[in-house]
Amino acid sequence: YAVDTENNTNTSVGWFEVYLKVFFNGTTKDEENNPVKIEFEFYRPNKPKVKTYLIHNFSSNETTGEFSETLNNRTYDVVMKFFTDKIEFRQLEVSSDIYQDILLGKITAGQIGNITNAKVKLRGLAPNMSFKFSNATITFNYTEQLGLVDTEDNIKIYKCADWDFVDWRCDSGWINLETKVDKIKHTASTNITSFSAYSIIEY
Repeated sequence: YAVDTENNTNTSVGWFEVYLKVFFNGTTKDEENNPVKIEFEFYRPNKPKVKTYLIHNFSSNETTGEFSETLNNRTYDVVMKFFTDKIEFRQLEVSSDIYQDILLGKITAGQIGNITNAKVKLRGLAPNMSFKFSNATITFNYTEQLGLVDTEDNIKIYKCADWDFVDWRCDSGWINLETKVDKIKHTASTNITSFSAYSIIEY
């Protein structure tokens, strides 16, 4: 709050914090070791994902897949956008220098394998990284597969409990996860606490 000699007043509200710096670098690749461009957005935790609370944002190099940034030593909510999908981390801890090789592998409908009662297998995703986080949400955008879908209310996300990242296959059954479908944006989301493979299907 401020008043000048002409009795004009002004009020502004903001925030500032002081943290040590840490290095955050690594690579972002797909299952064939091709570079993947990821957009990273680091927010204050437990706040709306709007510009006011955005602390860092940058992208990995689309030609090399490399990224190298300086972050504050703190806890964040982080949004990673890639392909047409995204992963939103809650309470992701960045407490020391991090080198992170991030795998974002695509799974075709044919690679999904058998899922009981699956009417249409749309596609899948196999992310692999070693972030420390409490939980996250993975969101698929199925707009490109919309022509294959009869009823959007019947879209579900499944998790492979034991995905083989070498042979690129599910070595266990697929588990039906609680799924939130947005029929306006044509997205399907589910909460996750660990990384494996996820597929989106219509049953």
